[in-house]
Amino acid sequence: MDNAKLQAKFDTAVDNYELGDEISIENANHEMHENWRNFLEAGFDADLVAKMMAPEDIWDNYQDLTMHGAKIDIVKLVGRLFDEVFIDDSFIKEHWGELVDRGASPDFLADRCYGDVDIASIADLEEALTKGISINKIFDLTKGWLEIRDEWPEDQVKILTWLHDHGLPKADIKEWLTENANSYMEDYIIESGSDFYEKFDMTDDDDTIVSHWLSRYGYQYFSEISVANLPIAVGIDSLLEAFSIEEIFKYCSPYAFSDFIDDYLDSGCNINILAQKFMDEVGYDINKFISKAGHYIDSRYSDALLYLIDAEPSTDIIDPMKCIELIDASKLDDRDARYWYDYLEEKGYDSQLIAKFLRKD
Repeated sequence: MDNAKLQAKFDTAVDNYELGDEISIENANHEMHENWRNFLEAGFDADLVAKMMAPEDIWDNYQDLTMHGAKIDIVKLVGRLFDEVFIDDSFIKEHWGELVDRGASPDFLADRCYGDVDIASIADLEEALTKGISINKIFDLTKGWLEIRDEWPEDQVKILTWLHDHGLPKADIKEWLTENANSYMEDYIIESGSDFYEKFDMTDDDDTIVSHWLSRYGYQYFSEISVANLPIAVGIDSLLEAFSIEEIFKYCSPYAFSDFIDDYLDSGCNINILAQKFMDEVGYDINKFISKAGHYIDSRYSDALLYLIDAEPSTDIIDPMKCIELIDASKLDDRDARYWYDYLEEKGYDSQLIAKFLRKD
């Protein structure tokens, strides 16, 4: 076909090509499919030729078109290929290198071929990184998976740590944690001894994470679990600060404050700390636990004082002599009075001082 006929064909195609008119576009696509190479070799405008070609033909002949001077926007081409269902996710992954070489950014391609849960392991993260995807885009693509793993915080911590180690700003992780971290995450951080929250500045002056953990599980350490098994991040001081003496009595088995003291001491804790807490909240004036009728509302308070004294705290904290002077033995029931008498007699206190705890038949 001579140049004159080619020119006529080309001019007719250009004149009849109208964006938005499907029939004219299909006709132009067909004409270009048949004659694009002839048009280029005849020296016609390469950009016009490419403009009128079907997207799959542009892809198949990309090198020839660009060699003849056509300027092809690879992002728009990929969009057209997707929109017109010529390619799918697997095509992007298969031709990743070609697409990047032709000007498509890895982040753009990642949006086209990765779903919310496609990146779900360290291996997936490393593969994404080798493909040139930015760490911020990898994080975006990982968020969906992170959110559905809320009951597996160890997985979340592993992924978030990897992201940070590979350049994701601390602020981005902190923002995600603020919005998504739940009790599972807090429990894992506390119980595993991880410094994860500290690394991302998620702790505060009120030690909120520890407080939350104690509000859920702290009560167990007064009867069910030895205080020796408290997580390192919590510690006995935090446990005692979180619960009042009255609450401790509540969570101990009935009349088992003595068992808690035994466990407390066996775990290497200092009795002075527990004794000071009792004195700060109860003090020597145990008569405040006596009703107007003259009877103890709850004998656990007098029992607790005796158990604490028996553990021999500093006399600067609990002075047994002062306790003897303050306690109105007449208002104790027989059991409590006997306990006090036996203890004081065993310790060798003056018989006249302790005689008031005797009960007459």
